[in-house]
Amino acid sequence: MTYENAVVVAIDDEDPDLLLLDWAATAAAFRGTRLVICHVCEWLLGDLAPQRMDEHDDLALRSGPELVVGTALDAVRAAHPGLEVSGAIGTGSPQRGLLAVAKEAAMIVVGARGIGGFAGLLMGSVSGQLAEHAACPVAVVRPVHGSAVDVVVGIDGSPESGRALQLGLAEARRTGGTLIALHAYRYAPVAAAYAPNPGIDQFSQRELAEENLDRALGDVEERNPDVKIERRIEHGSSAAVLVAAADGAAALVVGARGLGGFAGLILGSVSQQVLRHAHCPVLVAH
Repeated sequence: MTYENAVVVAIDDEDPDLLLLDWAATAAAFRGTRLVICHVCEWLLGDLAPQRMDEHDDLALRSGPELVVGTALDAVRAAHPGLEVSGAIGTGSPQRGLLAVAKEAAMIVVGARGIGGFAGLLMGSVSGQLAEHAACPVAVVRPVHGSAVDVVVGIDGSPESGRALQLGLAEARRTGGTLIALHAYRYAPVAAAYAPNPGIDQFSQRELAEENLDRALGDVEERNPDVKIERRIEHGSSAAVLVAAADGAAALVVGARGLGGFAGLILGSVSQQVLRHAHCPVLVAH
């Protein structure tokens, strides 16, 4: 089975997460590609990369993995009748199985919480492995606040944040909202951390941050006239700034790694804080 350019959504429960499935199906439909519903059975021995599920068997005889995926397929087809959707089942390590799929997929979509193979997804190793090593964008889905449509993207001028910008543009087109291009900056640390630092020119620091954001965005507005873009500069901790800006947003988009304010985004504490505390879907660009 090939996953080339497919949106792949990972599920783990017999009772389908309709929010997760709908988000993934909408993403696939917007991209004009197909959706693959993938279930990796961690409790079965042996590593078998996810393979296409045979759907020609008697539906009443479905059990175990076939029932899990089949129930999800039925739900998606009922809600999105025009979408091409199929199922895949693998065994062994969810990390290895999904990372193998990610080599071909357009996007991997996972839920913010799970049981079975995805227990404690955001707190454990599966999400970290996917976010750090996947060869395609990874979306960690949470409920979207009300009718939110705006998308926040972290910008720092690195190649990774450039990919995040492109992913954010696509997501803003899908939601029909404004793309908020956010650059966070901090003053250099000083010994007297709780006292004013007369050596820091705050105006110049902010002006430099604005120049960095302008340089990173370049002519993005001219090349994307169909997307409203808001440039935003904030002083403070990268994680705190991102999470605060994304409160009430449709999505938060970050690069897998970065420079400056977003250095070590996935490997360090910033990524863990964003993934744990953002109140919206988080998309990680690669």
